[in-house]
Amino acid sequence: MATLTAIYTGESAGGTVQDGSGNGHHAANIGVTQLLAAGFPVAGAALQFDSAADSHFDVPASVIPATGDDFTIAIFFRHQALDGSYLFGADGNTAWSCHIRQSTGYVNMYIGGAMIRGYPPTLSNNSDHLLVIQRSAGFLDFYVDDMANRVSGGYTWDAVTPPVDPLSIGMHPVYPGQSFNSVMDEVQFWAGGLSVAERQSLATTPSLDIGAYSGGGAAAPAVAESYQVAGYFRLTLTGGANGVSDMVLGMTSLNARLKSGAPSYLQATIPCTTAYAEAVAARGLGDLVLDYVIRDSEGLETVSTVTTVALETIQLSKGVNSRSINLVGHRQSTNSDPTSHTVYGLSQQTGTTSKTVLVPGYNPLILPADTITSEGIIFVIGSVILQASINAGAINIQTQFVEG
Repeated sequence: MATLTAIYTGESAGGTVQDGSGNGHHAANIGVTQLLAAGFPVAGAALQFDSAADSHFDVPASVIPATGDDFTIAIFFRHQALDGSYLFGADGNTAWSCHIRQSTGYVNMYIGGAMIRGYPPTLSNNSDHLLVIQRSAGFLDFYVDDMANRVSGGYTWDAVTPPVDPLSIGMHPVYPGQSFNSVMDEVQFWAGGLSVAERQSLATTPSLDIGAYSGGGAAAPAVAESYQVAGYFRLTLTGGANGVSDMVLGMTSLNARLKSGAPSYLQATIPCTTAYAEAVAARGLGDLVLDYVIRDSEGLETVSTVTTVALETIQLSKGVNSRSINLVGHRQSTNSDPTSHTVYGLSQQTGTTSKTVLVPGYNPLILPADTITSEGIIFVIGSVILQASINAGAINIQTQFVEG
């Protein structure tokens, strides 16, 4: 069974990129930054690379498999249509390197001076993919997205000298200017080859329940556990002003516009049940508190308050088949410590009046008055607009950042 050697994520992009496996294989970081709200299937931050600066991080020799050892390298990446973009490299073409050529549609890897080539399906620009490079039972193979069918021909690999420290993720030291210019969500190194079922599990639930995490090695690391999260919004109607207890209300949708130095707005829709109607009526002087909650695999919660508004309006909405209650409120707040963020958006727009960026999900760290950068668009956020709906238990969240 394969065991996890190292895992690198955007949760720890600073002077070093921390190894989240608990094995201590931390990587020296040269210019790689943290990307929030990356939109990958894994919660949390990702690693942003800049080809113009040849940004990369160097994994130590302790991560590299020895000659003849089985291993797996898994990289979750966002593809950019660049010809010859290196995912990693070391020691020229006589050791290890891997790059993708969009124009001809193949993945090249050099090991010990021999070129290994795989032909994945067409990789469209700004699309997210999982690349797995695996040596098992004497064969070296590529897998791209489809973890059951390799895109290479099954090359033998028995006597190749590992690269000399360091192995640079995001660039090839010998070929500056051909560096990776996009995002990696995770880079994983495994000792041993993964089974088909384990690769497929990796593709659908990154960092979860395979290899070392299911008993094949060390216990699940803290960083990996932080990925086992479910983020959701929680609405509380306070009751202190009315002499009653606070009450958590289940929502079917919410709309919010958050501003700094100006009144923020919140509209939340809850089911029209007798219990909820009585609870709202008993707390007419209360506040609506909207929290964003992340719960880890052990049930521990991290709570960030999105906004607190005074309850001003209670409206009964009658639909064809159901009724609901709309709760509306405003309150002014100020972001006293603005900061800067880089995000990947679903769409960016530079209009005559304002710039906007739309991203999936929600990140409680990005606030009005912060500065946002998204694919060349830079502006100070005037408004953060949240929209969330719940349908058959599924939560759909989108966030729009608007210049102002």
